[in-house]
Order: sequence, then structure tokens, then C-alpha cells
Amino acid sequence: MIVDAATLAGGANNQDAYAVVGRALVVLDGASAFPPVRPERDGGWYARTLRDAIRERLPESDHSLARILADSIAQVRDDYELRPGGPSSTVVMARVNIDTVDVLVLGDSTLVIQHPDDTCTAIIDDRLAQVAKAKRKGYREQLRDGGGYDDEHVQRLAGLQAAQRLVRNQPGGYWIAESDPAAATQAISRTVPLDQVHALLLLTDGAAAGVVTYGAPKTWPELVQQVDSAGAQQVLDGLHELEETDPAGQRWPRSKPHDDKTVILVRDLISGA
Repeated sequence: MIVDAATLAGGANNQDAYAVVGRALVVLDGASAFPPVRPERDGGWYARTLRDAIRERLPESDHSLARILADSIAQVRDDYELRPGGPSSTVVMARVNIDTVDVLVLGDSTLVIQHPDDTCTAIIDDRLAQVAKAKRKGYREQLRDGGGYDDEHVQRLAGLQAAQRLVRNQPGGYWIAESDPAAATQAISRTVPLDQVHALLLLTDGAAAGVVTYGAPKTWPELVQQVDSAGAQQVLDGLHELEETDPAGQRWPRSKPHDDKTVILVRDLISGA
């Protein structure tokens, strides 16, 4: 099994986190807060803390990924007395077993399975995108009209996040790692035969934006090939440079000029341990 992983901060602090533990992997994207909160308890802190709790449990191959995630959320909640409405993070996990691959996606990050015929299956949790659509459309229209990343933009994002918090980890809303371990049971979980998996690509939304938002490249198979040939770090650097051609978010309206970006490519899953 060959692993290529890289992460790139979009600003001063990288709120993404990842870990590779034997034949298991986890990628987390701590949620940015608008207006920003103190870094001691922001989304990045939560992502790193939850990552560490998950990393301790990943060798427990007899437990499902959802069970590992739920136990880890509960540990962080209890250790730091967290309550609903606090910091949160997306979670993507994968574990390569003897003849199967377990995958889990919670929140708006992405896991791509490349099959032996080079076709790809993208597992995407889009429930957050279905929440407060009018507010999301409003901030994007302001950017498209040339408003830029000003105080009004921050206020619009704060309003969007306030609306999202009302339905966080609620039926009919969206699910995310935060203070409720039950969120793990709402993750998208699958087990795939190992012989149907040629490679895995784990991405935070900042890295997935190359396909989803910018069309560079246009398809998941192209992205897998790009990361495989150019390397994870070079692909992330290229995305960052592409965003610099649209500094005010007019061409590609987005919450901030640069998002944090993390990608892990896993290939040759059958060969070696």
C-alpha cells in the first residue's frame, strides 16, 4: 500500500488534520467560524483533538468506523466539557482490511474510490448544502457582484452559520462531528470488496474544489491521475495558485479567498501491508 498525503493552509492557521495509522486513514476539516473565535477552541483545535482520539482507536479493526468515531467524539466531549453549538469538524475515514475496504464520510468532505477499470465513485455528504440555501445564495451573489470579502460578507456568513446551527445534528438538518456521538451513526458508511478498489482519494472540501468548483480538473478520474503523477503537494499548490487568479471571489464565489486543503491518495492496496 502506497500513501501520498499533503495539507496546505489557506491562511494563518490550518484547520485541517489527517493521520495514517497502518492501513487506516482519517481526514478532518475543522469548521471555520464567522466571526472568528479564539484558536484555542476553534474548528482546527477540534479537528486535531478528534484526530488524535480517532488515531488511538483505529487499530481496533473489530470495531466499525462509525463506532470508532462515536467513541472518539464522546471522549473529546467529556474531556473538554463540550456542548452543542461548539467547534465541529467533518470526518472522512478509510480502513483497508484483508478482502474489504471500509469507508465513512461525515460532513462536506469527499472520498473517491477508483475502481480497477479507472472509473470512480465519489462519496459525498451534501446535507449541509441543503440547509439555509437562500442565505448561501445571498453571500455568493454579493461576491459575484463585486462585493468582495468585506464586513458585510462576514456578517452574511455569520447569519448563514447561525441558521445552520439550528439544524446541526438534527433530523432533517445535517450531521457533523461535534458534541453528539450519535452523529457518527448518521455518517455515510460503506464496505467495498478490495478487488473493486484500485485507489482511494480522501479530500477536504478545499481540495475537492478543484473538481467541484473550479473544473480543474473536470472529473474525479483526472484528479486521481493528477495526484498520482504530480504528487499531492503539487496539486494543492496548484489549486492555491488558481484561487489567486480570483482574489475577490467573483468568478468562483466561496466563503474565503483560500480554503485549507488536504488530500490523501492510497494506491496498490493489495500489495504489501
